Amino acid sequence: RLMASPAASRKVLVIGGGPAGMYAAITAAQRGHKVTLVEKKETLGGTLWFTDYDIHKKDLRKFRLSLETRLKRSGAEVITGKEADIGFIKDFGADYVIVAVGTKPSAPPVKGIEKARPMLDAYADLDSIGKDVVIIGGGLIGCESGTLLAELGRNVTLMEYLPDLGGGANPSHYEAIMDRIKDCLVWHTSVSCTEITDNGVKYVTDQGRGEEKFIRADTVLYATGMRPETGLMEELRKEGIFFMPAGDCERPQNVEKAVFQGSCPLWI
Repeated sequence: RLMASPAASRKVLVIGGGPAGMYAAITAAQRGHKVTLVEKKETLGGTLWFTDYDIHKKDLRKFRLSLETRLKRSGAEVITGKEADIGFIKDFGADYVIVAVGTKPSAPPVKGIEKARPMLDAYADLDSIGKDVVIIGGGLIGCESGTLLAELGRNVTLMEYLPDLGGGANPSHYEAIMDRIKDCLVWHTSVSCTEITDNGVKYVTDQGRGEEKFIRADTVLYATGMRPETGLMEELRKEGIFFMPAGDCERPQNVEKAVFQGSCPLWI
């Protein structure tokens, strides 16, 4: 059943130009609201920017580009390269604020972690990735990203604390991942990484209860999850400004769920 039309056109501010933010802006504009989307980066897409570099993510890239096209056609105003801080939000005077600022990589508590880089950030400068690569984290992102690097000629080793790789993947996706990685990657499961040095990674087997070992690496990356960007929401709560969260800024989730939550303007 279709939602009833809004009683009046509202001034809506959407903060964040990832999938959830774009979908929220599109939905609000289609419902007749005056919408402005603000993204602090120069480009839209949120964490999906990496699909420009991953040859295995063509469908996800097409989805991202389709959202950008729909947003441009929606009539919403789009401002990029601008951070919507608390001062901007107060001056803007929106009737509704939708916060969709996403997530940031969660670094593991490992000595020397400053010598490593988040896996997703590495996509922007693949040429800087050395020949021998260690990826801390053998979940979905670690497996898929490691496969891409291996296909680009790197020697990749995955290090995973849990007994199995591919955590978070559904059964069919898991089988597809294992088929891709079994011939091109090396991996160690049930290991605990204890230190990142200038030339490799120290780790202990049996989830930190076994033997200490060392693996050499030119580049160390980590793919150990994402954490929500909650700073802006905390500021808004302190100021007593009502807002609606959308997407990963509330809790990390997949693209489908983030976009679904972006439909929150259906209620305004």
